Amino acid sequence: MSAILDYYIENGELKKINTFTDKNKGKVIYEVLKVIKGAPLFLEEHLKRFEGSFKMLNISSVYSCEDIKEFIKELIKVNSVESGNIK
Repeated sequence: MSAILDYYIENGELKKINTFTDKNKGKVIYEVLKVIKGAPLFLEEHLKRFEGSFKMLNISSVYSCEDIKEFIKELIKVNSVESGNIK
């Protein structure tokens, strides 16, 4: 799940933030990346760390790094973000 402002993405689907419920159980991987001038900072480093977290937990991500990049771009666009954080 990625969230920022009015919309978030859960299981690859764009949703309104007012529908969010924290129903996570078990293992959670948490990452925050900063957005400046509409661009995610240090995206490749965040994705490497994200992959490393999955490996440490001995689980695999349903989404590729390219999928995640697209989710991030979509969140920035639909939320009209110039600066902020994506969790």
